[in-house]
Amino acid sequence: MGVVFFVLVFATFSHVLHCKQLHQPEPLLVYPAFLEGRGLSGSRVLKINEDITLNLKKSSVLADEFLVRSYVDGILKHTYMDGSYLEEDLFHDEDAMASVTISDEEGLQVEGMIGNKLRIMPALEQERSSDGRVAHWLHEIPDSHEGLHNDYVMPERSYHNVTERSNKFDVYKVEKIYPELFVIVDSVFRHQFKTEKDMLKYLWRTFNAVNLRYLSVGNPKVQFKFRGLEILTPAKERFLEIKTNVHNGIDGLQSVYNLQDFVNKNKKDYGVYDIVYMVTGRDMYVQEDNSNMGFAFVAAVCGERKAGLGEDQANTYMGVRVMTLGTITNYQLGNFGNHVKIKRG
Repeated sequence: MGVVFFVLVFATFSHVLHCKQLHQPEPLLVYPAFLEGRGLSGSRVLKINEDITLNLKKSSVLADEFLVRSYVDGILKHTYMDGSYLEEDLFHDEDAMASVTISDEEGLQVEGMIGNKLRIMPALEQERSSDGRVAHWLHEIPDSHEGLHNDYVMPERSYHNVTERSNKFDVYKVEKIYPELFVIVDSVFRHQFKTEKDMLKYLWRTFNAVNLRYLSVGNPKVQFKFRGLEILTPAKERFLEIKTNVHNGIDGLQSVYNLQDFVNKNKKDYGVYDIVYMVTGRDMYVQEDNSNMGFAFVAAVCGERKAGLGEDQANTYMGVRVMTLGTITNYQLGNFGNHVKIKRG
């Protein structure tokens, strides 16, 4: 029987990207407002400035029952939340590739990513407009294609293909598949945010943006479903291979091997998910080179090689690039396993 192969390979970014992030253009001050009436298909029309108008539709990326695992005094805590409630302020514009959250508790506040080049966030330190609109910063995101190498890193460890869940559905006869994603975040990434809620909302926007970039994938269509999140403490993330000679550095290649072993040894916690992806706020190295921003195995989803590891920094949306460039750069279609949720055509 065939296996659906998702080639999970992360492209190598050069130091140019890191340098450019230190020399970004000055942000633009804007005052977003909803326009009267509705757009096509009932969308809400949000005017950012004279050049940018978004047609926003409600997004859905979270599972109906979303799990947050955290640690209190070393004791594991499970919190189940209503996914539809958590993402009630999450919207997207498919054409503009925009993923934003909307709040109007103290005036309209918009936060998120617009296309590949812009991110928006409230500028609460700035005065409101004459008609009371909240000021926002519109930042340009450095072009990730500058400094992008054609090479990539592939772990050499071999695994047997897992096919036990690949014998019930012909993938060509389904319209859409919903791989279920579980995310682990390390303590460094968590502490880049003031609150856990801020981090969660950032991750909603990030994975909503990733899903938008999968709309071009067809036969079948692919949309990830974000099932849960685990927030590690320093004591729980010891499987990361720390580089002691640099600040917040890890050996990326060895760490992804260790992560995969960690996931496989704890199947009761991770076995039900199709992909386990870890977000790190640390800088990943291969020997003394820190230009690689993500690693994962060339893998069959649902199998023994379903783990990935990628860098991100709070409110940069760097993780969108790392995940999108890496998770499906190539795949072969055979018969998909019965674990991944499907929608028949």
